[in-house]
Amino acid sequence: MPGPVSRRTALRSIGSTAAVLTVGSPPESSRSALPAQSPSVTWSRTYDPGGEIAAASSLGSRGAISDLQPTEDGLLMVGHVFSDGTGRGWIASVDDSGRQQWERVFDGSTEFQALEPVAPADGDGRTEQRDTLVCGTTNAAVRPESGARNFDPYCGRLDDDGSLTWGLTYQTERSYGGSYGSGEGDLGGSGRLFDLTAAGDRYVAAGRISERRRTPSAICIDGRGDLEWRWEHPGDVRGTAWGITAVDDEVVLVGAHGEGGRDAETAWLARIDGRGETVWETALWDAEDGSRLTTVARGPRDTVLVAGTRASDEAGVLAVDGTDGAVRWRDTAADGVDELEDAFALEDGYLLVGSRATDDGTAAWVALLESGGDVVWATTVSERRHTTGHAVRPTPDGGVLVGGETRDDDAHAWLAKLGGDDGGSGWELPTPSLPAWTGPFAVGAGVGGGIAGLLAYRRTGATMSDATDRE
Repeated sequence: MPGPVSRRTALRSIGSTAAVLTVGSPPESSRSALPAQSPSVTWSRTYDPGGEIAAASSLGSRGAISDLQPTEDGLLMVGHVFSDGTGRGWIASVDDSGRQQWERVFDGSTEFQALEPVAPADGDGRTEQRDTLVCGTTNAAVRPESGARNFDPYCGRLDDDGSLTWGLTYQTERSYGGSYGSGEGDLGGSGRLFDLTAAGDRYVAAGRISERRRTPSAICIDGRGDLEWRWEHPGDVRGTAWGITAVDDEVVLVGAHGEGGRDAETAWLARIDGRGETVWETALWDAEDGSRLTTVARGPRDTVLVAGTRASDEAGVLAVDGTDGAVRWRDTAADGVDELEDAFALEDGYLLVGSRATDDGTAAWVALLESGGDVVWATTVSERRHTTGHAVRPTPDGGVLVGGETRDDDAHAWLAKLGGDDGGSGWELPTPSLPAWTGPFAVGAGVGGGIAGLLAYRRTGATMSDATDRE
């Protein structure tokens, strides 16, 4: 299919791993508020961002939800739509029944992967700030005849109705040059961003840069988009930083690296300080065993839950010491999980979402875990033949929201609610805030560890100023 492939889609057909890293005391959201047995689907909805899929001239279009953000009015969904060879970033607001309130579709060959609420202290100093940062890619250029691919790393700030305040790209000096691809799958271009978190009064986005080879990377920006520092993995490795979370003004990042393809990848995580310097970096499981760490969430008792995949189709959890990255314990959550894409930490457990193969397609996989990694329940959810879960959130009425995509010929963005009250119950998802157990720490997500310093970048890329508004 034309256009870039999302982080979560790129993880398909790989097993799964999860790790937990030390950093306090439990959060206030409790798994006891969720059903003790696997819940049924309360409602399920699909979306065609901007009507792009219906208007496409050929089959194979794709819409997807990449991330979810609770608001006082319901829920923000961020993602993208690809049709007729062009990608567009997408953000939409829905009510508590999943009914769309408004949406914005952005030009510029874009892809939105993650969003993070902006702290009120940033920007114009308003006491009530409802702006949102998004990260992903823009200016996507694919040249099949030469194997060339270019994706500019991108961050943007949206106001409370989804209008773009600013949009910037973060190329390095050597962007869009060098090797444009080989039989080993190297990508040309300047890189991509896959996850985003608040870290103190700054924001850190994780991904990779592509200068003859893919290198795990992260950037730190302020609320205006100005670059504070850029980080690269300290080793001479090829790979990607897939997920991040914050510990005060430091970040923990997760990813994978390897030279021999996915079956030979090594899962790793690292802690980076507020200046972009590596505190520690460690590999998990065995080297070159086809494992990836892909998402991370702050957990109870000084832990961070890190989730990922293994070539053996094994979903697991590990407790890792935050001071040095040492593994404290590990457990297996499930077998046969092809993709593990998001995790949400509760007071005494975790929600996980991904996907697994079925007899005739793919289904979203959702699980509730105890704090020690034991599975309370796990279930699969399907809308169409192939359904993938990319993001998960609990609701105050004891339900679980799952966002992703579902497809037969075309893929539509998809949101489902499991358990809880029926549609129109009036629950309001709380706007994200620091749970009491975090103390001085913040919640978020972080990337790789290594070379700090300001590499040259272009404050350009406001290429997404043209947005299609639909109420």
